[in-house]
Amino acid sequence: MIDASFAITFGSAIAIPAAYFWGRVVDKFNNKKSMIILSYAGLAFFLAMMFFTGNILFVILLYGALSFVIGANATPLNMLVMENSPEDQWSAIFSKFQFIVSLGGGMGFALSTALLGFVSIRFLPLMFGLVAIPSIVMSMILIYEPRRTLPRRLMLSNIHSFITRIIMQPVLLVSAPKISVFKIIFNIGTKMHKPKSYLGALYLAIFAFFISSGLFNTAYPVGLKEIGLSEFTIFLIITIGIFIQVFTFAYFGNYVAKRIKTRMLPNAILLRGGSYIAIAFIFLTFTKFSGFVMLNIVLYAIGAGLAYSLYYTASNTLVFKAIGTEHRASKLGIYTSLISVSFLVGSLLAGYISYYLGYSASFVVAGLLLVASAFIFESASSKLDVNVIDKQ
Repeated sequence: MIDASFAITFGSAIAIPAAYFWGRVVDKFNNKKSMIILSYAGLAFFLAMMFFTGNILFVILLYGALSFVIGANATPLNMLVMENSPEDQWSAIFSKFQFIVSLGGGMGFALSTALLGFVSIRFLPLMFGLVAIPSIVMSMILIYEPRRTLPRRLMLSNIHSFITRIIMQPVLLVSAPKISVFKIIFNIGTKMHKPKSYLGALYLAIFAFFISSGLFNTAYPVGLKEIGLSEFTIFLIITIGIFIQVFTFAYFGNYVAKRIKTRMLPNAILLRGGSYIAIAFIFLTFTKFSGFVMLNIVLYAIGAGLAYSLYYTASNTLVFKAIGTEHRASKLGIYTSLISVSFLVGSLLAGYISYYLGYSASFVVAGLLLVASAFIFESASSKLDVNVIDKQ
């Protein structure tokens, strides 16, 4: 469990400097096609390499390398969508693009589940490395550089582009975040009587949310395996949850983004937290029950599927509206960096809490972090004229 925790933590840590590095590469060379091909080639290579090593240290290093090369394709793909379509069509096109990205992730889990009925889990990295080869070929044939080029900063001006970009890769750094902006967000160095920043409270609530996500998502599959479920059953539970997430994004994403109300966010967070605590309860009491798998399917679909989709669109929309126009790039850079840092912290905690206190303890802590997240957001919203945010 601790080894898995270190691997995910290392990958999350690599993602932050990788996002800044690849962003600077796009700005300097503006060769988006080559970056996409390089990313897919690196994905194929490092996945295949995982098959040929049984050393946990090498696996962790390869996972970090994967995290690094994956960061190379998200920004170029988003910029190509913007450069090859009229601005008045961006909303519709990014909605379709977001659905394709989410559906691709769901299909990956579905394919993994199907393959585990025939082969050992050890062969999956090799097979998915081979699956990446057609993407390389299609990128070579189908992608072309448009005549017009747009500045990368433009991704921050359109909510659909922004949300799609961070679904693909959570860290987005157009410029290095400034310490002075960080202090403004969290009221550091200001007088005690000055009202607390709504944006700072929103960031803090989201930070707690993703610590919880990193903790639960790291511990949950390993916990199911420790109980005795097969890899096929574990992947089936996760795949169903992912597909619920995909179709919730597809059918409710635009509705939430257009009609977002601040009340929606704590409700979605509490729904997710309740599912985590319920899973902890059945881990303690129902592991021998014949309906254990079905209970996990339902609860995981609620937490990771329905609640997460509603939360993700709502939170990103609120952040996008709350940051205003001043220091926009730095504020969004700090926001996306906090997501990766919080997931890193959660993954690291999962290893130690699960090892010393048990998997149910990890799920309870994850659930309580979500309760705290909802409380922070609710407290901040109660002191704010929420209509200002809701009507924007």
